[in-house]
Amino acid sequence: MDEKQKMLEEQQKKRARKKIDEINKKLKECDDVKRKLIRKKRKLDGEIDTWQSVQRKISSGTNCGKVVITDRFEGGMANGLRKHIADVRNDIKSGISAAEELSSEVQRQIDALENYHDTLSSQKSTWAAKL
Repeated sequence: MDEKQKMLEEQQKKRARKKIDEINKKLKECDDVKRKLIRKKRKLDGEIDTWQSVQRKISSGTNCGKVVITDRFEGGMANGLRKHIADVRNDIKSGISAAEELSSEVQRQIDALENYHDTLSSQKSTWAAKL
């Protein structure tokens, strides 16, 4: 092998190592973001579970469905409570729905990061083969 050929091969290896280093940096960033998203999604899913539990308690509560209770809530107070409880139920339902949509979107981002990670790993393998 002549000197020119050796020099070209060495340049190719140097370029491959540089590309691998760049890919490793991107892989690390990808993994860091993915880990953070997974932690946030777990926390969000925990909050959703908590609010679903509250919603179940409100829905199954014996006094939540009937606000007019003799010697407790009568007249105008009963009407106000009835409306307030309906509003609370709707707010919880809307909040849970929005949080579930957000959780789904976070999962889509995690999945996209996994695909990106796979693509980077494939590129890294291609460059490593040139070493």
